[in-house]
Amino acid sequence: MVHLDAHADARPIPHGQQTADCGNFVTWCLADEPDLPWLTLGVRGYDPEFSMPSPLTAKHVSFIKASDLGSKQCFDEIEQHCQGRPVHLSIDIDVLDPVFAPEVAYPAIGGADPDIIKEIINRIRSSGTIVGVDFTEVCGPMTRRNLAAMHAIDMLTHILTPKRTIS
Repeated sequence: MVHLDAHADARPIPHGQQTADCGNFVTWCLADEPDLPWLTLGVRGYDPEFSMPSPLTAKHVSFIKASDLGSKQCFDEIEQHCQGRPVHLSIDIDVLDPVFAPEVAYPAIGGADPDIIKEIINRIRSSGTIVGVDFTEVCGPMTRRNLAAMHAIDMLTHILTPKRTIS
């Protein structure tokens, strides 16, 4: 799993909660599949669960902060994580800076540029095989231009279109 998100989404599951919510999506997934290697990219701002490993997330979950996206170390970690594996790509559109995607539920400044996300997708595709993709938090009114939705569509097109070379 490669998860692009502004938030860690690894909060504990409250007793009696029957479904995941936006704050504990990662915890729920790992409760079902505890050995699933998980990489979250783009975390920023104040997120207390980012630096608090739990027994569930301590072994298999890695985080890369938004400020480190695009670095050599970031790309090396993505390639190592995806190496020859099937990868499900989960994109919470709030991974983008609010300048690019203001129509999200929980915007956080300091996010990624769409071109960095496309390069991350290229790195995932070149080292692993994208077998599934989902988008979350593409919110906003239907009565005006929705930048978050436009960037989500652009990312999906980038995922589905094989990289072409000019000969």
